[in-house]
Amino acid sequence: MKSGNLPDLTIQLNQDSWDEVFNAPDVDRKVAAVTKPLNFILDETLPVKKIRMHPSDRPWMTPRIKSVIKERQRAFIRGDTKKY
Repeated sequence: MKSGNLPDLTIQLNQDSWDEVFNAPDVDRKVAAVTKPLNFILDETLPVKKIRMHPSDRPWMTPRIKSVIKERQRAFIRGDTKKY
């Protein structure tokens, strides 16, 4: 998760109407009323990134390091020397 995405998540959660949750007649419908918009908001603001880890990776090779290496490689391919 990028720290820059946290304000977007907060804004989305504050703007969403939660009346359906409060007015739901039972617990199951309350859970469904929370889960559906929450999953949508999370998908929009904090998308999942897949990073492949291999058994041969060194212990210090974390998903974050692999992600940064991948970003650097993309910048190199695009010719973005400043970001590279």
